[in-house]
Amino acid sequence: MIDDDYTFLKLQGLSLHRDGKYQEAIECYDKALKIKPEDSICLNSKARSLRCLGRYEDAIECYNKALEIKPDDYYSFYEKGLTFVELNKYEYAVKCFDRAIKIKPIDYDSVYKKGFILNELGKYEEAIKCFDRALAIKPDDYRSFYEKNFSFKELGKYEEASKCYNQYLKNKPSDKLSDKKSFRKKSNVFSRYKTIHSDTIHEIAQETFKEVFDNILEEGMKAIVPFFKPPKK
Repeated sequence: MIDDDYTFLKLQGLSLHRDGKYQEAIECYDKALKIKPEDSICLNSKARSLRCLGRYEDAIECYNKALEIKPDDYYSFYEKGLTFVELNKYEYAVKCFDRAIKIKPIDYDSVYKKGFILNELGKYEEAIKCFDRALAIKPDDYRSFYEKNFSFKELGKYEEASKCYNQYLKNKPSDKLSDKKSFRKKSNVFSRYKTIHSDTIHEIAQETFKEVFDNILEEGMKAIVPFFKPPKK
């Protein structure tokens, strides 16, 4: 019965998060964690809801607890890196992305985000290496071509920049942003990121939800999910 209550709370938390009810989701995760405090997946789920509420320091604390339990979880490092970006702590973000890449070298998101932040830090040569690596994982990725174009322009290498920009135009889906002026807003890097890649953030959110849900199913719960009843009060 305890396991049923615990699983119901986790699933309810995921559902509430998906519906944008982040505080209610956190309350479900807290109840679940009272039953099983060592569940790193639940801690990560709580951290995501905290991030959505702008409670970034609390989110980082959750990621740290999750990583104490599961030190090789690349996705915790990746999401912790995104949280540091929200706090404008870019050097810390890069370190988190590095840890994620060390655990999972082919993780495109960590490689790309690291390059993006290196561009913001003015480390253009390092950024180009990241985008080359990202393109080795996703050869037609228009975002990496655009950022690589930016890196080369900042280095005064206009011929290389032009080639990258042409590749960006070639691979960019027709329904994505095309106005060059909308791409670079130095005042707020994450705001700029959301402006450029709002579609990607939505995709990541969907992938995150699916990944968490799949992890729950892997715990052997698939057969009983349809029969859950709310926990007794």
